Amino acid sequence: MQRPLLKKAIVLGGSITGLLTATVLATFFEEVLLLEKDHLPETTAPRKSVPQDQHAHTILQKTLLFIEAQYPGICSEITATGGNIIDTSSDVCWLFQDGWRQRHHSGLQALLTTRPNLDQHLYRRMRAKYPHVQCRQCCKTTGYLYHPASHQITGVHILNETGQPETLSADLVVDAMGRFSRSPEWLQQAGLGSPETAEVKMQLAYSSRIYQQPDHTPPNWKSMALYPSFPHTWKSGIIADIGNRQWLVSLCGYFGDCAPAADDGFLNFARDLRSPDIYQLLKDSQPLTLVKIHKVSKNIRHYYEKFRQLPDGFIVLGDAHCAFNPIFGQGICIATANVMALHQQLQRLYAQKQPSLRGFSAPFQKAIAAQADLPWFLTNTIDLSYKQAEGKRPLGHTLLYRFLRKAIAAGSCSTRLNQIFLKVLHLEASRKDLFNPLIAVTMLRHELLSMFTPAAHKALIRPVNHPQEVVTS
Repeated sequence: MQRPLLKKAIVLGGSITGLLTATVLATFFEEVLLLEKDHLPETTAPRKSVPQDQHAHTILQKTLLFIEAQYPGICSEITATGGNIIDTSSDVCWLFQDGWRQRHHSGLQALLTTRPNLDQHLYRRMRAKYPHVQCRQCCKTTGYLYHPASHQITGVHILNETGQPETLSADLVVDAMGRFSRSPEWLQQAGLGSPETAEVKMQLAYSSRIYQQPDHTPPNWKSMALYPSFPHTWKSGIIADIGNRQWLVSLCGYFGDCAPAADDGFLNFARDLRSPDIYQLLKDSQPLTLVKIHKVSKNIRHYYEKFRQLPDGFIVLGDAHCAFNPIFGQGICIATANVMALHQQLQRLYAQKQPSLRGFSAPFQKAIAAQADLPWFLTNTIDLSYKQAEGKRPLGHTLLYRFLRKAIAAGSCSTRLNQIFLKVLHLEASRKDLFNPLIAVTMLRHELLSMFTPAAHKALIRPVNHPQEVVTS
């Protein structure tokens, strides 16, 4: 491991984003301090600061490859204590838009596990590998220490473990506090103003619980997702095999339509989904936990890359920068891409032999803004197709929405198009890949074939490979 040339970094937030950030910074800084307002994940107990931790998570390939590179063997450790590594096409039955997606061997993997299980393994490995990463829990950050002469954030103000005010200095402060970050407010308090912000309000609610799988032949899939057909329906359900013959089930609804915590209400919500598959699986299965409910009111993005008064010594990443609709499962993957960009920027800085963080923040924020552009565009194009959603609809939104809807629908009968869609989901493709001639041709073919399919049957078209077979060519 290379010798650190930078002094001290502070990471705000002990989420997955915070843990991955501390992992990267540990290589470049002599001291890294991780501050968490709640308890850190020493066990798999739920944490108040991670209210979504009881709900279904799909950890996409970019994150898997990154954590395995940092901590060899960690993926096997996670699955041994509850989880599955899956192919995100052949192991997933996915009803989306006009029908079931074709299942084929995509080569794009994901991890199904509980969030507490993942957090605990990451935290334990980080503490073991990087003893110079100090972790302080039950510390509440209250603002930034700003030095006007150098236009630099030089530390943070906190209430420490005993509730006493304390000031901590650092060369770099990283906001990994998630979608409820107060950085815009604290920058305003420091006299710097605040970044431009965009919001799309859709009032999403998750209701989740774990079930024991019945004692019959297990299905030949590891996850089933019943998604809405936007903009006509807004209920969805996800069932994930998290190992130990257990299913983690999350039922979701937009605009305040929430699956109730009561047993009958939860099952009735599952029965009202576009397809009865999840309900049929659950009605004879034994619930192992109570129903946990989590609500997400909006997608929110802070344009720090456009913030003219962005100080040095300060960066923002993960959900604190851009928080998406979690129904598409990209949040952790995008945070990982942000952390990888941080590593690349610091590596270039380290090559200078006498590195300085002067002028570091603005280029970094521009780099991760580019990573967020396509996911932000896709998520909001879908969410804003609902008339109930609140947010600024860009010029041409209706045309973009129609294109996207038809492209997704065509992907249900085209392996090549479905592969492109999956690569976009995994952040392995660009906007150019999404808008290419192949998609237009496939969409036209799908439209022609659809003319001969009665409308009442389109939503539940099952390809020959569902659920018994997987396309091999």
